[in-house]
Amino acid sequence: MLLFGCVLVFPGVFLRGEVVSPADVLFHMGPWSEYAPEDWDGSRNLLMVDVVTVLRAHYTATTAALDAGEWPLWNPFQLTGIPLLPNYISATLYPPRLLFAVFNTDLAKTIYLLLQLVFTGGSAYVCARGLKLTPPMARLAAAAWMFASYNLVWAQWTQTEVTVWLPIAFLGAEWIVQGRLYRGFYTLLIGGVLMLLAGHPQTAFVSGLGLAVYFVFRLALERHNWKVLAAAAGVFAAAWGGALLTAMGQVLPFLEYLANTGTLHDRPGAPDLDWLAPGAVASLWVPRFFGNTVDGDNYWGWNNSAYNAMLYCGMLVWCGAALLLAHGKRAELRTRQGYALAGAAVVSFLLAFSAPPLEWVHGLPGFDTIHIAYHGAFALFAVPLLGVMGIAVWLEQPRSLRQLWPAAIAASVAAAVVLTAWVFFEQRIGIEGLREYTLTQIGWAALFLGLSGLVLALPAAVPYLWRSNAWRNRIYGVVPLLALVVLSADLLVHNRNFNPTLPAEQVFPDTALTDYLLEKPGCIRVGTGEAGIPSAIFPAYGIEEWLGYDSLYPERIVRFQETLGEEVWGSPEPVRALTHVLHNPAHPPLFPLEEHPERFTLETTLSGIEVYRNKAALPRVFLTGQYEVYEDVDALFARMREPDFAPGETVLLEENPPDGFTPEPAGASGHAKVTTRTNNTVTVSAATPAPAMLVLADAYYPGWKAALNGERVPIIPAYHNFRAVALPQGEHEIVFRFAPASHRWGIGLSLAGIVICLMLPFLRSTLTMKKRTVTR
Repeated sequence: MLLFGCVLVFPGVFLRGEVVSPADVLFHMGPWSEYAPEDWDGSRNLLMVDVVTVLRAHYTATTAALDAGEWPLWNPFQLTGIPLLPNYISATLYPPRLLFAVFNTDLAKTIYLLLQLVFTGGSAYVCARGLKLTPPMARLAAAAWMFASYNLVWAQWTQTEVTVWLPIAFLGAEWIVQGRLYRGFYTLLIGGVLMLLAGHPQTAFVSGLGLAVYFVFRLALERHNWKVLAAAAGVFAAAWGGALLTAMGQVLPFLEYLANTGTLHDRPGAPDLDWLAPGAVASLWVPRFFGNTVDGDNYWGWNNSAYNAMLYCGMLVWCGAALLLAHGKRAELRTRQGYALAGAAVVSFLLAFSAPPLEWVHGLPGFDTIHIAYHGAFALFAVPLLGVMGIAVWLEQPRSLRQLWPAAIAASVAAAVVLTAWVFFEQRIGIEGLREYTLTQIGWAALFLGLSGLVLALPAAVPYLWRSNAWRNRIYGVVPLLALVVLSADLLVHNRNFNPTLPAEQVFPDTALTDYLLEKPGCIRVGTGEAGIPSAIFPAYGIEEWLGYDSLYPERIVRFQETLGEEVWGSPEPVRALTHVLHNPAHPPLFPLEEHPERFTLETTLSGIEVYRNKAALPRVFLTGQYEVYEDVDALFARMREPDFAPGETVLLEENPPDGFTPEPAGASGHAKVTTRTNNTVTVSAATPAPAMLVLADAYYPGWKAALNGERVPIIPAYHNFRAVALPQGEHEIVFRFAPASHRWGIGLSLAGIVICLMLPFLRSTLTMKKRTVTR
């Protein structure tokens, strides 16, 4: 069933041999537009630009490091260098990412996504069986979670990589509540570790938060004595503590990165922390009520359209959830589980919609860095599980049509909300020209609501058949199968086109421009934004660009760029080592081509893009015999802006060089060049007739070490963002290596966590044996 589900979601892979990729978005821009297939009629999901830029750049850098036999610690292709493993979203320690060490990037990603879909359905099946649902109901749970809108909408981002394992963690928490402490501990531990390594810390945090709320509600409903409560809470906390310790190889470098990022400090109170607008409630039942960018340029909502689309759980599960909460008896385990799930889902939704009662939560430390809509993750897992549990309870005994009243009320509430939204937005819908489109989406929702009602009414419509055990068993077997078909069709129809597939040759095709730049000798750095090309696309080809696009940005490059602004093209410009600048002649130049034409030489025009060589750029590594020290960074930037400042002659430092170092102007007459470079290392050969400062125009960041002729020497921040090393007279080999202590300590703690967790069974057995001996 899981494999068949993969075929339904990605038919192009199995029927046409394609790979999963949204890279057709490149055909909207030069230089790729001229490489678009003749029958291409536009991108099928423009939302996935992040997948084409951020994640693809991570895949490329990770593959390059693994090919060189290195840990994937550093990405040298953008922003003058940026952490890779410490950038949590790279998920370089997530076990399935090993596929990128075996297969080419596009094939690895395709296999990766297929496995992710299988894991999603498989984890839900395991969870359902652990909750003692029958195999047919467990298959329904697998389909409900495998095809859930949340998971399909975010399939190619890292959010789904986290929620794949939420059912396992949930099952562990539930077993702990039931007193199955040992089994619950390990199940929660495994689910927690995989969630923490999967690459999206915000989703991991909010999913864990929702699970903790559920755990508290379940304990409250069980009404255990305080000793049992304390034991359960202790095991729950210990499992998360063990998961955090085991994931330290990813977590510790990330925490170090947060301390050195410019993005985090700008997040609190920022207007871009998207939350779900009240009108988005209509998307709970009509996911494309506000349009969707995958259907064309017709979206008129307030947030990223993926936030609305992810809310849909399927009509059948809403009906099932209503039946469980209305018909369950408080004394029954299934009902207590349902109430706790419903309570946690309500809290999750209130946080996602930024409801007044919980708005204060978003101002708490840590919460103020989370996109508010992400809080809905746990609710969007809880509702499908509630629905399946409700259907299971519904089929446990004979029913009458009158007992469908909770589902009818739920359907009426949904219809009333959608009708209210239609009336409220009718004028806007007419102005946008989307009346027919919106009515069609409402029609789809109504169709699947009707089919869901028929499925649930089937056993109740023929009560006399329940008198025969044979007929009862047949109906019990048919209804789950019909429910599986209806729910799967519902979710697949409403989430169509979110995950496009392409022929492999259309994914990041080689172009004349990219080939030209890749063939350039030496270390080149390219300005791509000046040609209107989105950042972080060229790094996917292994071409280094000046800026970039990512989830986090190192503080130094952010401050360098923002402080200097357009003045970066003045006196400071040469130190950037920006060897080439691209320009689209259809638009005015975004660099001083017209003001200072002598600086730039047109080398070629390829695919409509002009390639200029920047004659003012300094080499990637150079020597200078003069330096100035500025402890005040603002004063350093003020010096850089002075018209007569020459960065090739004087290096501006933030720290004093080692004692006894006295450079001489003659030192600048030496030479230096980069001889080899990998992700994590840069080797420079240099010769100088006098002491000099060697400047490498790569990012300064904690964890970079330098060795001069095999001896450790300090790296000094130069021009705030780059690296400098003091050289004595003579010939030298300088090796820069990225080897952060946070990585070593993190891996060590992870290994310790694994050992401790593996030792627990032996400790338990030893304690049990001692207890028995004492008893005797």
